Amino acid sequence: MAQNVRVQRGGSTRFAWRVTLAAIAILETGYSLTLAQVAAPTRLIEQTRVGQDGITGPELPAAEPELPAKGAPRFTRLLRDEKNQPRALQTSILRFSKTDGAHTIEVDLIGAIHVADPEYFDLLNRAFPSYDALLFELVAPKDFKMPAAGEARANSPVSSVQTGLTDVLNLTFQLDRIDYQRPNFVHADMTPEQFAQSWKDRDESITKMFFRMMGQSMVRQTETAGTGDLRTMVALFSKDRDYRLKCLLAEEFADVERSVTGINGSDGSTLLTERNKKALEVLQQQIDKGKRRIGIFYGAGHMPDMERRLTDEFDVAATQIRWITAWDLKRP
Repeated sequence: MAQNVRVQRGGSTRFAWRVTLAAIAILETGYSLTLAQVAAPTRLIEQTRVGQDGITGPELPAAEPELPAKGAPRFTRLLRDEKNQPRALQTSILRFSKTDGAHTIEVDLIGAIHVADPEYFDLLNRAFPSYDALLFELVAPKDFKMPAAGEARANSPVSSVQTGLTDVLNLTFQLDRIDYQRPNFVHADMTPEQFAQSWKDRDESITKMFFRMMGQSMVRQTETAGTGDLRTMVALFSKDRDYRLKCLLAEEFADVERSVTGINGSDGSTLLTERNKKALEVLQQQIDKGKRRIGIFYGAGHMPDMERRLTDEFDVAATQIRWITAWDLKRP
């Protein structure tokens, strides 16, 4: 019996570190989003342009009739069919509003999954021009300029995981599809120097964060009786490997707040909370400049903390939610 327990635990550990790497890559790309990585959009985006005024394709889905109930998913969710099979991993656009004198201010939290179906990023590309300002994440020097097309990506560990996931899961990487050169895009993140100083002040390290996340993944494995490793092996050797792996990972990422617990720890983190503070500083600057409709485009892992800070510091209330399919999980 003891031997069986050890074997199962070892399998859970192997599965946990794979899920940990994938979670970092898919839900939080912050420290891999360096200036050298961001290129102008590929010709795939250029093919969807209509002159300079708009982009063809479907619009955002209609808002839900009601906000999610307390405790229900607000930033990522997994849709299932009547047989309880996963059918879509979705992210939300959660709107907050308040009336300031004669003006109404609207702030949309646009939680991203950084590796997704190309149609997901194309839909966002079509929605972004409607904002007065679109705040985006990128650890980069102050007053940087977006690089020209064809700029090489940095060879960071997370970047390598992301590139590998796009191949294994038959998905697309955000930086290859989103048009970051639009005039309403506003950098709303730390500089490398600010990031490094905060990292030092907090005595943080990739190793500490990784093992916190792996511990969280292992706890979740015990809740599912350690079946994750077996399901992974079955998926890897299936003819529809990409589909099975997408379904497996989608179940892990459906609860974004729990998925990023290991990143934040009990006292926040540079990667999430400190960068969120910076984003909201830029939000205030844009409001002071007279912007009234603002989007914040950050990884979905940022959004639970971002929502708490937004409601506490800006006296806004959630008024509307839309859901967008990031991964179509219907069987091919």
